[in-house]
Amino acid sequence: MTFEFIDIEDPTFQATCRERNEEDYVLVRCNDYASVPINLPNWTPEPVCLSRRYERIGQTIKDMEVRPDDVWIVTYPKSGTTWTQELIWLVCNELNFQQAKDVSIDARFPFIDLSGLRDLPEPFNPLRDALEMPSPRFIKSHLPPAFLPNALWTVQPKLVYVRRNPKSVAVSYYHHSVSLHCYKGTLEQFIRSMINELVYYSPYHKHLIEYSELRYPNMLSLCFEDMKQDLHSAIRQVCKFFNKTYTDDQIEQLATHLGFDHMRQNASVNRRQWIEYNLKQTDRTDKLDDNDMQFIRRGETDGWRTELSTEMIEAIDSWTLKKVPQDSKYAPFTMSSSFAIVDIDTDLSCPGASSFVEIQLNDLTDYPLASTPSPAIVPAKFRNYAQQVRDMQVHEDDVWIVTYPKCGTTWTQEMVWLIDHDLDYETARNVNLNTRSVFLEIGAIADRIPVDTVTATANLKRPRHIKSHLPLALLPRQLWTVNPKIIYVSRNPKDVAVSYLYHYQMIMGYRGTKEAFLNGLLEDRVMFCPQVKHALDFWALKNEQNVLFLTYESMKRDLRNVLPRVCDFFGKAYTDNQLDALTVHLSFDEMKKNPSTNNDQMVRSAMKMNDREGEQFEFMRKGIVGDFRNELSQEYIEKFDKFIEQQLAGMPRWTYTSSCATIMASTSFTFTDVAQESVDPDWNSQNILVQLNDLTDYPLDATLNPPGPMFVSAKYRNYAQHVRDFQVYEDDVWIVTFPKSGTTWTEEMVWLINHGLDYKTARDIKLNTRSTFIEFGAIADRHSINTIDVASNSERPRQIKSHLLLPLLPRQLWTVKPRIIYVARNPKDVAVSYFHHCQVLVGYRGEKEAFFDNMLNDRVTFCPMIPHVLNFWSLKDEPNVLFLTYESMKRDLRGLLPRVCRFLNKSYTDAQLDELAAHLSFSEMKKNPATNKEETVRNALQLNNREGEHFDFMRKGIVGDYRNEMPEEYIKRFDQFEAEQTAGSDFKFDYE
Repeated sequence: MTFEFIDIEDPTFQATCRERNEEDYVLVRCNDYASVPINLPNWTPEPVCLSRRYERIGQTIKDMEVRPDDVWIVTYPKSGTTWTQELIWLVCNELNFQQAKDVSIDARFPFIDLSGLRDLPEPFNPLRDALEMPSPRFIKSHLPPAFLPNALWTVQPKLVYVRRNPKSVAVSYYHHSVSLHCYKGTLEQFIRSMINELVYYSPYHKHLIEYSELRYPNMLSLCFEDMKQDLHSAIRQVCKFFNKTYTDDQIEQLATHLGFDHMRQNASVNRRQWIEYNLKQTDRTDKLDDNDMQFIRRGETDGWRTELSTEMIEAIDSWTLKKVPQDSKYAPFTMSSSFAIVDIDTDLSCPGASSFVEIQLNDLTDYPLASTPSPAIVPAKFRNYAQQVRDMQVHEDDVWIVTYPKCGTTWTQEMVWLIDHDLDYETARNVNLNTRSVFLEIGAIADRIPVDTVTATANLKRPRHIKSHLPLALLPRQLWTVNPKIIYVSRNPKDVAVSYLYHYQMIMGYRGTKEAFLNGLLEDRVMFCPQVKHALDFWALKNEQNVLFLTYESMKRDLRNVLPRVCDFFGKAYTDNQLDALTVHLSFDEMKKNPSTNNDQMVRSAMKMNDREGEQFEFMRKGIVGDFRNELSQEYIEKFDKFIEQQLAGMPRWTYTSSCATIMASTSFTFTDVAQESVDPDWNSQNILVQLNDLTDYPLDATLNPPGPMFVSAKYRNYAQHVRDFQVYEDDVWIVTFPKSGTTWTEEMVWLINHGLDYKTARDIKLNTRSTFIEFGAIADRHSINTIDVASNSERPRQIKSHLLLPLLPRQLWTVKPRIIYVARNPKDVAVSYFHHCQVLVGYRGEKEAFFDNMLNDRVTFCPMIPHVLNFWSLKDEPNVLFLTYESMKRDLRGLLPRVCRFLNKSYTDAQLDELAAHLSFSEMKKNPATNKEETVRNALQLNNREGEHFDFMRKGIVGDYRNEMPEEYIKRFDQFEAEQTAGSDFKFDYE
């Protein structure tokens, strides 16, 4: 038996079928399906909801003759069938508009299964018409594959399948069933029946999946939403499928004919006679003028929003996810609109947004990235606007400002608006920024804002300035085809976290704990998350001509130098004086006191609604880079650092994709914890590798000398960005070395030459005060002093010492170009001297050999040792860099002094230089308390319980003394280490 007819046992159906006019509904199982070429393993077709009348025609259709020149269109009902029928018929019939007008679509394209659903008046019999129709035939059906003619799978004529999102189908099918099938239930009742697979042709999802899995090379799959979005492209797709060629004018004529209004007024396709006949037969003539009683009713992609309750939307989404999980390959075919939307539980709800959903783009049409879109967190209200935003019309003269929240959005909006509007300060003062630069989705996310800002934005007078916090995947798809100007701004996640918390509390009304909010960010469960991915997606587009990628930090660091770049992006030119004035206008203090930009009224209204009147809050709060250090605990700083590293994991490090990645990730670095086994558990126990990722202003060729990681105390992760952003002055003098390379000696020499040989001050004031060790407080666990601030606040001209690897030094060193003196020393003498230094001053109690092993493995503070030297050797010819060696200073310091004087633009007599050479002799330096750091040594010995032991900071200073302390085995290992590390370089260490 080909078909089984099964009574529906669902109790709700049995109780209501009579009153809803569903008495003839039955489940029909087809047992003759072996010939269907389908890719589903162990496939057995499910029963389909049809009418008992189907028994009249089912076998006839199964046995129907199929011809090679047939054209079949199959859809689930209300998926754009009639529209596509008219398109196909005209494409295949040389655009014969006259015949299409004179002959109804039902006569040209018979619906063969219709008489299996309802009793039809004579002589109307579409199945008979199809069987008797001369070739080529055009045939329509809503049947699933198992019910179609067996011959279809062997003859394989052209077959077109059209799909449509389930929410639109559900609403349209309800109205269709009311007008043509006399359905008497409510919209909600109909949708419940559809979810229970108890409306004609259900199950819906199986219908789509089975057609998507057919092994049928002569089939074209179309999507209603794509056709609505770009009908011309759909027409060309159909023409190609049917091997037809038409001119652009003809395609335009066809598109006009297929326009919604034209189709609705076209009597040959709108089946008005059927609607009128049915309404008269059922005594509903009062409905003749009802807009919902039209066969072609609205034809909208998102009309369901105005008809479905939130409960019904969620029910359809849950049904779809149950039938087709969002990671399924069928998800793009079946998801409502273009998205998968799932409710989430959260403790971050607030009056501004009471519930949240996770939303993921499934339709990748025009998606500009190769990576798969990540799910995003938005308020549940947005589910009703997601498709509307996606389908929003974009214009070429639009300007879009996109950021994650609290990344300098308002600042950028004001800057961009003024640059794009000829510095019209008058309008900028008199018209609120929110009016000049509209927040696209605010009305689509905020529960207490009833305004449809999406529609309002769409209707703005051009050219439009539009702001959004939406992740890339949720923005309008036309952004990636129309290509308007897009400015993206990123900011470090830790500063964002603090600023967003205050905003969330005061503006959104959040009353939860600080920890819950921070944990939400770390779990990507706060509105507009995922945070780091938000920035990385736009970083991947930074080389597109219509995209300008900025960072909050770069704007704070030097806005005046950012402005010309923004002007160039907009094709605008302003004088230096105009840009100076704009810089002042955009300063934090000016922006903060400007009512047009500081959102005073909005803040007052929000705080009143949140019962926080009387509390102090300003929309523009502090704007300080790195202020998170004053607000986040060390625990959360470390959690965020780890979170950032995880988000960037797996990115190729020296491609543009990676070098940029951590610009967005906050600081400009990657930090990696180092689990190191040590013979001394109190030493080297908490260390990290810190590596520069932001190559802005990096002075070396990164393809030849990429920044390597430096080994340092874990404490330094909280200071790395502070050092990188350190303000450098042209009159600074920097002394940079790897430890124990003659640093103190060089500091004293340089300070005296640069200060008129002022021996009195040099004796009275310790060298550490005259020449600040910038990173000391950032690496020394037992010292709380912030030496970065000490250096920053030192009286100019400043002398600053550092042992940091070149990539970790302030980036302004390479643009401001102060004088830099670098001193290198041979690694074996360094290793021995550094061992004694770490014993006394750092508290190392391990064996000498273990220390040497750590040096050879680059696991001692400030390592790697040899790249430290080679980086500066690459800059030795720069006019502001003086490269010295410890050995040359030991060999002939007096002969070297004139070179140093010339570098510092100083001139002294021979007698003065003789005196300076004597002052700088090892014996004099060693007995000078200001340079031999006696107090530092005493304090360190006391801290390390080594009081009574003797140690001089300046110990021996003999070139080659390593031979007296380093075992022969280690000499050979250091020789090999040095040879390997310097291979390919023209630099050779000096051992004489």
